[in-house]
Amino acid sequence: MDFALIKDINLDSEFTWKGKVFLTLDMEWASDDSIKYVLDKVISNDAKITIFCTHETPLIDDLKNESRIELGIHPNFNFLLNGDFRYGKSIDDVLYYYKQIVPDCVSVRSHCLTSGSLFLRALFRHGLQFDCSPIIPASAGMLNRPWLSYYDNIIQVPILWEDDIHCMYNWAFHMGPYLNPDRLMVFNFHPVLTVLNIDSLETYEQSKPVYSDHVALLGRRNQGRGTDDMLEELLREVRSSN
Repeated sequence: MDFALIKDINLDSEFTWKGKVFLTLDMEWASDDSIKYVLDKVISNDAKITIFCTHETPLIDDLKNESRIELGIHPNFNFLLNGDFRYGKSIDDVLYYYKQIVPDCVSVRSHCLTSGSLFLRALFRHGLQFDCSPIIPASAGMLNRPWLSYYDNIIQVPILWEDDIHCMYNWAFHMGPYLNPDRLMVFNFHPVLTVLNIDSLETYEQSKPVYSDHVALLGRRNQGRGTDDMLEELLREVRSSN
């Protein structure tokens, strides 16, 4: 196994995704220190990661030329759907807003995994090629693979494992069961949840008042086994397989 970037998936070649591990991070408006907390682990393990950006930060300029890092966008359509036009008055407006953060990106994952045919058509209009919003969790018992959408040749790249969903299912905190080289392996983490090393969503909910305070988050960190341990196990397992 080895790490790979979403943008390198080619539907004409299974070798671009089979046996590959796609580590992804939803930036989620976290502080730079919390984002760096995750990236330091990734870089020290010589891994690759696709980061879905939510906001402008000087950190993006530091990352955009890193060959082992892909920058995508993580547009939030929730406000638009609720009649709040802070990011624009249409799907296209919202995508335009986020494309200003990472103009050359080709990968996208919507906040809250919002998707649908209208969204797929808009992704194509904005030059996006990979939609990472679908999720087919391991509990479905399927051999995940990427597929071509029915609209405008957008490649759908489903999530296999995500930190908050892992806690919702109350699964055991071991990464081994999710590593199967015959299926598409997309793992998704969030900076704050990783810093907190959550073992339940309650840990996260109680920490929302200090969401942007990295030091305070570390002080509330779960001391038992949690999602940060899962990240470290994933990095270790892939490294040891080579």
